[in-house]
Amino acid sequence: MDAGTFDKNIDTELVPGKSYWNEFYSQWALDVPSQFCVQMAVELEPNAVLVEFGCGNGRDTCYLAKQGFPLVAMDFCEQAVANGNAKLEKLNIKHADVAIGDVTRDADVQNALLRAREKLDDGSTGVTVYSRFLLHSLTADQEAQFLTALAAHMRSGEKVYFEFRCSEDATTDKVYGHHFRRYVDSQLFSEQMQTEYGFAIDYQITGQGLAKYKAEDPFITRIIAVKR
Repeated sequence: MDAGTFDKNIDTELVPGKSYWNEFYSQWALDVPSQFCVQMAVELEPNAVLVEFGCGNGRDTCYLAKQGFPLVAMDFCEQAVANGNAKLEKLNIKHADVAIGDVTRDADVQNALLRAREKLDDGSTGVTVYSRFLLHSLTADQEAQFLTALAAHMRSGEKVYFEFRCSEDATTDKVYGHHFRRYVDSQLFSEQMQTEYGFAIDYQITGQGLAKYKAEDPFITRIIAVKR
């Protein structure tokens, strides 16, 4: 996996781009859930408890919460967290919350999982982790820190749902081009999940048509993995 690229005139000090994302989420207010989120919601058990890492503007967070799933969401962007909690408050949702956290910090990942476990009932088999469009916003080192923390604190049988831009997407046109992206080598990522982080791959697909937005139809990889 390479270090990542910027599409145009971006200061490398912005990796992974906190100031960019604060500005972005102060203006971007789309509330329709992503295709991947809806796919996961259909598959989840009725008593599933979720942890969402990199929740962005909270559109998937709110959708999942409105379906009744207890949820702990986390993002490093203060504006995104404020927006997410404001939406949950407006909806009068008490079983979900959004907190500031850094996925590269073991303690933050562990804390999110622990808070979610407090929401489990006696019939639950564990938490489900959801992370959409986060991995390609991290450097390779940051990704390794995140996956190491997940491997350390997820329990056997728990699932993680990943969706990210893959290597094939490097040359496609982007609606929002002015920020850092790292195009993830899907096959290498899958192998590392199995050999280095103790997961089994339950489902994997790469292609277009999975996350189309306006004129942009990116190459996306979806992976569902189970902690061994």
